[in-house]
Amino acid sequence: MDNGETWTMLSDDHCYSLLINSVGLIYSIQSGDLKRSFDNGDSWELVRNGSNGICIDEDDNIFCAKENKIYKSIDDGENWSLFIDGIQDGIHKLVKNQKGDLIIKTYYNQLLILPKGSQTTSVLIDRLYHGGIVDNTDLYIDNEDNIYLLQENEGILFSADNGNNWTELNSGIEDLFVRCIVQNVDGYLFIGTNDGIYRSKNPITSIKENTQSRELPNNVNLSQNYPNPFNPVTTIKYNIPLNERREKLNVKIIVYDILGKEVATLVNKKQKPGNYEVNWNAINVPSGIYLYRLRVYSFSGGAGDFAETKKMILLK
Repeated sequence: MDNGETWTMLSDDHCYSLLINSVGLIYSIQSGDLKRSFDNGDSWELVRNGSNGICIDEDDNIFCAKENKIYKSIDDGENWSLFIDGIQDGIHKLVKNQKGDLIIKTYYNQLLILPKGSQTTSVLIDRLYHGGIVDNTDLYIDNEDNIYLLQENEGILFSADNGNNWTELNSGIEDLFVRCIVQNVDGYLFIGTNDGIYRSKNPITSIKENTQSRELPNNVNLSQNYPNPFNPVTTIKYNIPLNERREKLNVKIIVYDILGKEVATLVNKKQKPGNYEVNWNAINVPSGIYLYRLRVYSFSGGAGDFAETKKMILLK
């Protein structure tokens, strides 16, 4: 690893977009189709035919545009459901802002906003005109919700006020046909042009800190509840490891009494690799010894990929 000094070609398809989710799955629109890689780009598999734009939210849900529709996947692209329909002029680009709102750029340079939790779009900017320029290649929103508009042969336009005012950011860029842009965790901007790849000389100011740990566990782990004994609330911590296909895993935590009767289900959902904790409030349960059991299942099948049980004492 040499910070981009040398490069290896991973695909010879025309690439329009590249995104990486929180556990390292890579998604790319190549020659108009959405593809996915589980192995850092060494191999690619088709996810969806005919894709215009993609974005990923904070929960690793994927949004994929095709024509005037947006589809959503909650399981890394295995299954899709129609999220929204009827976007006039067609969809060219999708991005998410820090609030979780979906920003949609149409082929005729209208900018729409779909607020988080809503199914209704509203116009953010009626037309992205700037000095008569209408040919835009990409749209990007940084971690301060600043908007970057990439243009054919005109470089980068920057707006800090939702598109009401624009400033050119072209100093040092020789080829102004800017195709793509991304920001790293240190705040530096990287752009791709017909001439090559550029990096900003300085980071964007006011970069927000990432408060979550970037380290992912390698093994499943179920910790002893704390406090123990407890009355009436206790906390259970557990880890979900990074698996070979970097998928979300099916996770269950169930509480049983000493006779094996199910008392409470604390977790029953798919979760991505990471460190978690869940609270159990046993206010309506009598004192006694209880068992809590963690089970983890993979998409590929095999009940009981992992299971562990621990004992806890409720003392009222």
